[in-house]
Amino acid sequence: MKTLWRSSFLTLVLVAIDMIALWQIWQSAYYLRSVLDHPALPLLNPPGGYFKALPVLLIVWLLILAKFHFYAHHERIVGLNDIRPILWAVVWMVVACTVYNLTFKPDFGRLVIFFFGMGTVLYLSLSRTLFRAVKRIAVEKGFGCVRVLVVGGGELGKETMLRIQEHRDIGFKIAGFVKAGEDGLLNEIYGYPVLGELKDLVPIIQRHQVEEVFFAVPDMKEDQIFMLIEEIQRKSQVVCKVVANMLYVIVNRAKVDEITGLPVIAFRGSELYPIHVFLKRLLDLVLGGILGVLMAVPALIFAIWIKLDSKGPVLFVHDRVGLNGRIFRLLKFRTMTVGCDPYSAAPQDETDPRVTRFGRLLRMTSLDEIPQVINVLKGEMSLVGPRPEMPFIVLNYQEWEKARLRVKPGLTGLWQVAGRKNLPLHFNLEYDFYYVKNQSLALDLEILLLTVPAVLLGRGAY
Repeated sequence: MKTLWRSSFLTLVLVAIDMIALWQIWQSAYYLRSVLDHPALPLLNPPGGYFKALPVLLIVWLLILAKFHFYAHHERIVGLNDIRPILWAVVWMVVACTVYNLTFKPDFGRLVIFFFGMGTVLYLSLSRTLFRAVKRIAVEKGFGCVRVLVVGGGELGKETMLRIQEHRDIGFKIAGFVKAGEDGLLNEIYGYPVLGELKDLVPIIQRHQVEEVFFAVPDMKEDQIFMLIEEIQRKSQVVCKVVANMLYVIVNRAKVDEITGLPVIAFRGSELYPIHVFLKRLLDLVLGGILGVLMAVPALIFAIWIKLDSKGPVLFVHDRVGLNGRIFRLLKFRTMTVGCDPYSAAPQDETDPRVTRFGRLLRMTSLDEIPQVINVLKGEMSLVGPRPEMPFIVLNYQEWEKARLRVKPGLTGLWQVAGRKNLPLHFNLEYDFYYVKNQSLALDLEILLLTVPAVLLGRGAY
């Protein structure tokens, strides 16, 4: 929790500084262009339109900087003054100016936008270099340090420790190592103490006031690591990070931290702040309402088509497990023939005889799930979240798997856009676990955007 508050405060300071700086750069770009007097240059519009646009442009510019990780402190351990993200961020900021210009017609001068871009590149380079220098001095004096524990004393654990040492300005202070089954492990590694074994991990974290844990054990089973993460985070606000390729399926599509090229997958606490819960519900109601209106006529056509195509009800109603283990009635368009076992395995290929002719089209396009908008509006589901599982499968969940019940199930989710969609839900739990531990409105919006091409392509849907 201390790490979270420290990071949040630092982010607010950076945002405030950037806001003031970008405001001044925009003004300076205008006045620099205004002093240029050449017959070949077009007339410059009065400053009113430029300054009227600032409130909107500032918000967009700050969001772009956030997208390119300029407010990430411990998350991406790479140079914040790296020129590539600076150039890409400025390119998109210039694009934002151009789009605003075309939409609202303030007729920005091209040289004003050019001067703003050049000034922003210079500002971001200098400010982030200075920021890193100040952080380095603060860390050397003992301010803002984050105590971290490395689980695993093998080659990967040693590499993780060396990478952390290379970037002392980030503020990580290694408390020590925990043995994870390695034979012949010494009492210390490169001067850092070995504090105990894996079975004593939680007491070690509490005793040494650890704030982040790096799991660097490549041969540890996923179930075991998820169980440890869940146990740790039930008792503390410690951030857990898994190093290397243990969750390679997530690495390629989900947000991944980085230690100078070494992939690190972060698992944070699963609790959202009340304001985030409110905004997520508001997003469900607004987008769910819009989706319901847009799909009303197609839903009516589908209902008629289902009745004409095969005997039976239009809707398929199914018991599923929702938030905190509550049972609710999931709604879908019926895509299978009447008499099929409702709790049997879902179709896994296009030739499954249980699927009706029109049902096959609905399933391939995921349009059979349109009625779940009603579940979203009722508050039983969310637009984004883990898919709701059947009760008899939830009864056999391991402790770490129950974490997915702490959030509302979703109409779409991480595994639909990045996972193995041709496998049953319970084979994609690692995606749900990652989502629960890293849920945010930004991640929800990203998943919603990625859902569109996933639905259009229909990969893995039968």
